Amino acid sequence: MILKKVEKLDANTVEMEVEVGREEFQEAVEKAYRKNVSRMNVPGFRKGKAPRGLIERTYGEGVFFEDAINLSYPKAYSDAVDAADIFPVDKADFEVLDVSADGYSFKSTVTVSPEVKIGDYKSLAAYRPDPAVTDEEVEERLQTFIQRNARIQATDRPAAKGDTVNIDFTGYLEDQAFPGGSMKGHDLKIGSEQFIPGFESQLIGIMAGESRDLEITFPADYHAEELAGKPVVFKVTCNEVKETILPEVDDEFAKDISEFDTLAEFKENLRKNLLENHVHEADSVFESNMLDELIKTFEADIPEVMVDDKATEMLDNLKYDMSMRGLSMDQFYKMYQKTEEQLLEESKDSARRQVIIGLALEKVAELEGIVISDEAIVESQQSFGDRMNVPLDKAQMYYPKRMVKKDLMTTQAIDLLKGFTKVTDTPPAESVISDGE
Repeated sequence: MILKKVEKLDANTVEMEVEVGREEFQEAVEKAYRKNVSRMNVPGFRKGKAPRGLIERTYGEGVFFEDAINLSYPKAYSDAVDAADIFPVDKADFEVLDVSADGYSFKSTVTVSPEVKIGDYKSLAAYRPDPAVTDEEVEERLQTFIQRNARIQATDRPAAKGDTVNIDFTGYLEDQAFPGGSMKGHDLKIGSEQFIPGFESQLIGIMAGESRDLEITFPADYHAEELAGKPVVFKVTCNEVKETILPEVDDEFAKDISEFDTLAEFKENLRKNLLENHVHEADSVFESNMLDELIKTFEADIPEVMVDDKATEMLDNLKYDMSMRGLSMDQFYKMYQKTEEQLLEESKDSARRQVIIGLALEKVAELEGIVISDEAIVESQQSFGDRMNVPLDKAQMYYPKRMVKKDLMTTQAIDLLKGFTKVTDTPPAESVISDGE
């Protein structure tokens, strides 16, 4: 591959002219021949057996050129992008200029990352919350262990808040049972707020064997439109009332549930774990606030395609998360009464912020002279390949050098910024939402 010309057509558009030489092109022609020979009819030969030279004489020298270009173009384009030291942000327009057995040349026009200006990034100040742990937090965490080790036993008294009732119920809308409104043998802890408002509170005082009619109105924003804002009646029968018996909280309790000999040691470990979580959260808040301050110094003409692509990426991540939870996007859209187009549009502000942060960090890396070695790039590509269970050559195709370089540079830029940024104890007045202009 020879990069013959790089020309900037406007602020965010670059045109490249690239030449692919004979050796590289002929390798691609041979691959195209092997790909197509089984489908070609040549008199005197069975399908798949005709020599390449004979096929070319029969059908013309350029019979495999189109496929050869399609096979070789992606690598030639990627190499040209690296040689031109540009970062495309959209699919390139591609035009073949000439082609022969000696190779071909093409022109690619592509939208690239914009020129960026940032202000005095070495004088930022950002809020970091105090990660200190309160006694109340320790006690609240301890309660989770107490509840986890509680016993539940049947009682013949009326149900009270905190008790668990086993119930059968059927919901009626205008005297007709509605779909999804019935269940038998369901355990419900009164006060857990698992059910719609008004349901659990009306079970206080119920006894085993008792039946009640619960009059309830569904919330106006309930996800099922046919029930939203509608008054219904749930006919409930209580099968059993069960009370919670809490354990004695002492040294023996600590020994039973942990590796510690005393309750004091166990609580101290809870405090330590809470502090580690608080420090992590405080660091995350500090980093977010620091980036908000960096955004305020940002200037660039951002191609809208960058925002659109980031919004699409965010939606793709949501789809993946939903699939991992065994849920479909149709269920999500129905639950939140949104369409895919609405979600994409609503994510634009967040997408724009992420784009701006990425560009600003790249600029910091450039100004600070951050250099990423070839060894570090290959190491990251190898790590990516290991995670994806693909060989290095495939990993380098999926995760090209320019993307690895960008990721490593922005990570180092964040670390540098943290060292520059002054920590303050004053929370920001409001979050920064920038349009990038």
